[in-house]
Amino acid sequence: MPEPDRPDGALGDAVRGLQDAMHGATIAIARAMGLNATDASALEHISYAQGKIGPTELGARLGVSASSATEVVQRLVDSGHLERHRDERDRRRYVLVPTGAASDEVRTHLIPLRQRLDELEASFPAAERAAIASYLRGAADVFRDATRGAPER
Repeated sequence: MPEPDRPDGALGDAVRGLQDAMHGATIAIARAMGLNATDASALEHISYAQGKIGPTELGARLGVSASSATEVVQRLVDSGHLERHRDERDRRRYVLVPTGAASDEVRTHLIPLRQRLDELEASFPAAERAAIASYLRGAADVFRDATRGAPER
C-alpha cells in the first residue's frame, strides 16, 4: 500500500491516458473532415491562435520545415478549410484563419464532446474540481517547461 503523501503515479497515468484519448479523438475528427493528422493538427493550432499565426509560426508548432508548413497551408486552403489574410500590422506577412465552414464542421464534432466533459466536471464537488484543475495546470506547465529551449537537430 502506498504511503498517503507519496504519489503512486496514478495521476501521471491518467494524463497519459487522456493524451492518448485526445489524440484518438483528433484523428477521428480529422478523418470525418477528410483531413490527415498533420493537417488536422495544423488547423487546431491555427484555430487556437485566433488569427495570430502565420506559416512560419505554424511550421515551428508542428515541428516541420517552412516548406512543409507551406504545403500544409496550401492543402488546407485548397480543401476550403483555411484562408490567408494579410496581417494588418505587417502587410508583408500573412495570418492564417479557418474558414467559417471549417469552424462550423469542427464545432459539430466538438459540441457533444464538450457537453459530456461538462457533465463529467459537474459530477465532482467544487473542491475536487479545483484540485483536478490545479494538477492539470501544473502538469501543463511541466510539459511547457520541458520544451522551452530544447535543442533542435
